[in-house]
Amino acid sequence: MKRLLRIIFNGLTLLTLLLCAWTGGLWVRSCWISDSWNWDGCTANTLWDIEVITGDGFAHASFTPERIPTDADPKIRDEIQQIYRSMLRGFHRITYPYPMPQELGPRRLEAEYYHETGQVFVTFSLWHAISVFAILPAIWIWQMMRRRCNTRNNRDNLCLTCGYDLRATPDRCPECGSVPATAGQ
Repeated sequence: MKRLLRIIFNGLTLLTLLLCAWTGGLWVRSCWISDSWNWDGCTANTLWDIEVITGDGFAHASFTPERIPTDADPKIRDEIQQIYRSMLRGFHRITYPYPMPQELGPRRLEAEYYHETGQVFVTFSLWHAISVFAILPAIWIWQMMRRRCNTRNNRDNLCLTCGYDLRATPDRCPECGSVPATAGQ
């Protein structure tokens, strides 16, 4: 079980490290170029649009659902769905050769939800996303350094708690009083 948890943790760490690097590249790119990613889709009775715009170090994401009328005649409703589906473009990207104007993005995290329409708007700084994605890799690096230090201390006959040389007193550390794991062996 411990090995499985370590494998899952390592996989999540790799994923967040890749997201951190990608977001860092996007952050640098957004200083010169604005990008817009759109993803349109349709379910049984809802047409939806997800749009992410980056520029000037910020990302603006929006989710817009649009209800297809369900109270209409089934034949008319099917025709409406066919018209909506023909308008869908799926996933597409647009690049602008200039950064997003500064007045479009606030300098903090901002989220809005419109209950009547179901629209969600989120604007955030890309360096905040980089900071969040860097948490797991930082923990992983800290654990690896600690593990490496502990194995080196075990190998060199040093106290695992304070690093004191235990060659003269292998049963107990005179510096901090801890009993090494190899004392009884």
